[in-house]
Amino acid sequence: MYEQGDVIVVNFDPSKGHEPRKSRPAVVVSTFAFNLRSSLAYIAPIASVRSGYPLHVPITDESAGIEGEICVEAIAAKDLEARPSRRIGRLGPKDMDEVLNRIAPVFGL
Repeated sequence: MYEQGDVIVVNFDPSKGHEPRKSRPAVVVSTFAFNLRSSLAYIAPIASVRSGYPLHVPITDESAGIEGEICVEAIAAKDLEARPSRRIGRLGPKDMDEVLNRIAPVFGL
């Protein structure tokens, strides 16, 4: 089971419309306790191209194991036991705090 802040590669297919497609990196945004009790985990896909979009969080920490931007607007609940996935790194605390700060307004928190 993954923990909040883990950077994983996960297969997003099947996808519809503007949803992320194919296998790609993502960061786990839900907590370990949620992931453990649920059959789902909330993840945010990572784009390899830096666009400067306001809801994208640039990855600044090398320990993440990848470069790019976290797409906060595309968070989704996925069953990571049913989808092929693997851990490739971990987001640094500064980057994870920024992700959570940008997610909060999406839910009016």
